[in-house]
Amino acid sequence: MKNIIITILSLFVLSCGGDDNDSTPEINFLSGSWFGSFIDSEDPSSSADQTLLLNNDGTGSVYNDWGDETFQSDLTWTSTSSTISITTLVDNSSNTADYVLSDGYEVLQITTAEGQVIVYIRM
Repeated sequence: MKNIIITILSLFVLSCGGDDNDSTPEINFLSGSWFGSFIDSEDPSSSADQTLLLNNDGTGSVYNDWGDETFQSDLTWTSTSSTISITTLVDNSSNTADYVLSDGYEVLQITTAEGQVIVYIRM
């Protein structure tokens, strides 16, 4: 179950791939360290704190702390002006999600295809 959520979060970060000419300014605004918490969609009694590192070059990492268990993976990511796609390299799992930046690019809200909303704060 926890790997499923990690996979979902990964979809958020690595979106449609393309050449450098397809890049939008948002990739620069998405780059950085982000912190958020979420509840496991399959087990509402289980939640995790997540740290995402999104580098300008489309690489990064994800770290989930479930309290009694952790997950960590390097990742690759891409974005458009409204979607983000992430592929976790530990399991080659990819996910894409919609996103909105707000509060001067300090708050990132990601909405998965399943309708789960995760709010991240820039660290």
